Amino acid sequence: MGRTLAEYKAEIAERRAEILTIFRTHYGNQDTSRIEKAMDYAELLHRGQLRRSGVPYIFHPLAVTRLVAEAQLDENCLIAALLHDTIEDTVASKQVIADKFGPYISDIVHALTKIRSYSSERAEEDKRQTYQRILKAASKDVRPLLIKIFDRLNNMRDMTHMPEGHRQRISRETLDVYVPLTRRLGMRRVERDLTSLSLRFLFAEAYERIEQRIEKEVKEREDELYESVDTITRLCQEQGIDVEIVTAWPTVADFYDTELGMQPHADVVIHYNLIINNILNIYTALGVLHSAFTPVPKQVRDMIASPMANGYRALETRAVNGGRMYRLSVMTAEMYDVNDHGIIHNWRVNQNRLSGYYTGYMNLLGEILEDENVRVDEVLQQSDVEGVAVFSPQKDLYMLPKGAIALDFAYAVHREVGAHAKAAIVNGVERSILQRLRSGDVIRVVTDEQVVPDESWLEHVASSKARSSIKNWLRRQLDQRAMELGRDMFSEELVKYGFDPKIVVEGHDFSRVLKNSGLKLNELYRRVGYRQILAADFIAEHDIVPKKRIASQTNAERASIKEKIFSSLRSVKGPTLKFSKNDVFIKYAHCCTPIFGDKVVGVVSAGKGVTVHRYSCPNLKNLDKGRLVEVEWDSAEENLTSALLNLHIKDKRGVMAKILLAVNKYGINLSEFNAYTVGHEAFMKLRLDVSNQRELLRVVNEIRKIEAVDAITREE
Repeated sequence: MGRTLAEYKAEIAERRAEILTIFRTHYGNQDTSRIEKAMDYAELLHRGQLRRSGVPYIFHPLAVTRLVAEAQLDENCLIAALLHDTIEDTVASKQVIADKFGPYISDIVHALTKIRSYSSERAEEDKRQTYQRILKAASKDVRPLLIKIFDRLNNMRDMTHMPEGHRQRISRETLDVYVPLTRRLGMRRVERDLTSLSLRFLFAEAYERIEQRIEKEVKEREDELYESVDTITRLCQEQGIDVEIVTAWPTVADFYDTELGMQPHADVVIHYNLIINNILNIYTALGVLHSAFTPVPKQVRDMIASPMANGYRALETRAVNGGRMYRLSVMTAEMYDVNDHGIIHNWRVNQNRLSGYYTGYMNLLGEILEDENVRVDEVLQQSDVEGVAVFSPQKDLYMLPKGAIALDFAYAVHREVGAHAKAAIVNGVERSILQRLRSGDVIRVVTDEQVVPDESWLEHVASSKARSSIKNWLRRQLDQRAMELGRDMFSEELVKYGFDPKIVVEGHDFSRVLKNSGLKLNELYRRVGYRQILAADFIAEHDIVPKKRIASQTNAERASIKEKIFSSLRSVKGPTLKFSKNDVFIKYAHCCTPIFGDKVVGVVSAGKGVTVHRYSCPNLKNLDKGRLVEVEWDSAEENLTSALLNLHIKDKRGVMAKILLAVNKYGINLSEFNAYTVGHEAFMKLRLDVSNQRELLRVVNEIRKIEAVDAITREE
């Protein structure tokens, strides 16, 4: 039977009183009238609303606020937590909240308000924008993010009344996004709770088995536990060390591996936290532990001398006693608090400011999120807090992700340093910018203005900042090249009708056309370059050229069209795009693998540039003719002495002999030859000594005639 309204009112009053008591415990006799005013207002706005469980909705903001109060966050945090759902779920507006509680509170509540999805197609995009809103706010002030984490924790605790599909989706998101985020922020206690709650819904059967195992071992090993604690305490006291031992049984979270999934048969490992009065005694206590138990070789980790990036500090070891494994951590009381609460402790003790690590992480989030194309969940999932600790020559510390290379360091120093990184001096020795780094390395980056980011860098870098910076640079270059191509296309179209492009685009009439179209000139050029707008269509649609002249010119062009061998290329017209081998705007089609010097045609893709096909590629017949563009190699930069070819061939009898005969037919010297097979495929590498481009193409075309040759690419 459900509770009465009076009973609900009594519980709400009790919960309110508990929150105020907790707040006063941490903040003395500070006035709580603003908090009580927010409680009244939240209760008024949520009146009549129920959770799926049937309880009054106000229970949820009160529960979130209690978590915020227990974390010892300030008055503004409590008020924002009380009101965090009001804009989203009630008649309240941002302005009304600002009028009642000030703009700071309204900004936090607005940041925490989900963007509503009105269609399944928009759901993912709206979720991404919601994340961005919260994280952009967090890059300036961490409090909205902390409230959001506690909001998710309470929702996970109250998920049993949700439909199964909803539970699965929210639990997966929590495990993939919120758990790594809390790990990065050092909120270990919250991380463990969120992990266990997610696993409860995602792996219900395994979760139940593991819980039963833990419960069974707790009963069986209770005496052993007390005995071990007494032994450690006595041995420490004999060395003059005061110790408090906090025992932690494993939770289901300890049986989950990010890569391997649930591990229900893993050992149940008890964790002893030894809290010691000073750092020097910590190392003595380690000797005590190793005398009482059998230490596991190579398991001592000194994270006091070398803390984790998020501030975690402890001396850790593993030991065996009576055939059972134990995890042992030794730390001071302050370290214990830091290790459990991370960024929250850091924020409290620094009086609302963050340390360098957390400030750097929040700034990084802000920088990355300036790029609207970045996937927010991928950013949040980068939770490696150990990584590598490296130094600049000035001994400035940089924390980089595991697997970081010198190029990651260069981008960590500054985006421009990364963009022009040529080499790295690592511990006094010159290395490649792709050199893998180790903790303790001292790095100096050598830059060269001639060096620019390359798409291949994305395969090697490990940090979000480096990856985002490289992608942004490549995208800007693509847009710049598209704009240049579009300008040439647009100008040529005007010249065709006898107009001076400069006079047209600088005229008042054209400015009016751009304004009515909602475009700036460079944006028009960019879209024309990507073939999102056809120059001829734009000119005709906006009467830039008189219709009679367009009709006359069209008739003249029709009369002069010559038949082409490949009808699919008839509509290729406009200026010729001249490109170099390493042009960022150019990609090479996998279907016909053109090499430098082939007769080629380009296919424009918005945001990706031009894909170059050989002129004879049969796939061109199936492509939209409006995307085709004339292209040619910049022959001025090709001065050949040799060329390295990679051949992908079917592993058939006699095929290698045919290839060698094709090379020999033109008297070309073969200075390098390598071949290997994988299954029914073979790969060959040939270096040909040639004197010019025409000579190379003759040999390549001869090899292409061999039926078993699937692809030929040229290695730069």
